[in-house]
Amino acid sequence: MVVRDLSPSQAKYEEVNTLPIANRNVKSWLAITLVSLIVWLFYWLSKTPSLPASYISNLGIVFWAGLIGQVALFTGAILGLIGIFLSLSLSKPFAEIRSLIAATVFSAGVYYLGFLPSVYWLTRPGTIVYSPFLGAAYLLQALLTAPFFMILALKVKKYNDPAQMPSLLKWAGLAFLGFTGALWANAVMRWFDMLFSPQGGIAFLLSGIRALGFFNAVIFMSLAVVFAAFACHRLVKKNTGSATKLFGLSLTMIGIQYALLLVYAQVVNAWALTLLIDVWTAPFLGLGAALLIAKTKQA
Repeated sequence: MVVRDLSPSQAKYEEVNTLPIANRNVKSWLAITLVSLIVWLFYWLSKTPSLPASYISNLGIVFWAGLIGQVALFTGAILGLIGIFLSLSLSKPFAEIRSLIAATVFSAGVYYLGFLPSVYWLTRPGTIVYSPFLGAAYLLQALLTAPFFMILALKVKKYNDPAQMPSLLKWAGLAFLGFTGALWANAVMRWFDMLFSPQGGIAFLLSGIRALGFFNAVIFMSLAVVFAAFACHRLVKKNTGSATKLFGLSLTMIGIQYALLLVYAQVVNAWALTLLIDVWTAPFLGLGAALLIAKTKQA
């Protein structure tokens, strides 16, 4: 056996490479998640050519901002998938694929920025599409994600020294927490919109299988945010082991919620509405489980 004396920076590099993100099982589930995202985006992008010109003209900047965001995220997801493929098949280290990862993260920020015009569109009183809860959901998604994703993308792009890893992990944790909050807003606030709509109400919302859909979103997505917040706290304390488990729990909650939502959509035949939200995150169930069983160093 050869015993090596590592410098502090080399030791940190060795520690970084033992993090679960380097685990082959985790990488595989990341790839599956990106494929799910690509398929979901392709579904919506493929409908664009058939949209009436009057519809596009009526939406104006709302349509174009959304389309630019979708195209950006679609491209970024493909680049991220290429990066994971290079890591899995050719064992490329993080330093060699960081530009691809940075592009993926940045594209997510662009995607969520594209939601901002919808905020004004949905919160104009007196219009047919007036929906303050949906408007608030779009606003929260943009504010909770875009700034953190873009800062994280810059951190990833400039990463060239293991000493930068603590800062990179901190921003990755914050970006994940913001992203989880955005998923919560998109899933839960749509139910609140139904609750306070003239055609809805508490009796309508809590009747039959709709009640299961409502509580599924509220309970599991809220737990996801709580676990993500605790994970960030542990990450700040430099306890990557427990932080990883908490991130895994958060992802698992999201995955369960969307897996059950797919069952709900099938039972009530609500695919048109279900596909509007982030059903591509259902593979988070596997990704979260992979993080939970991955071996990690405890700080």
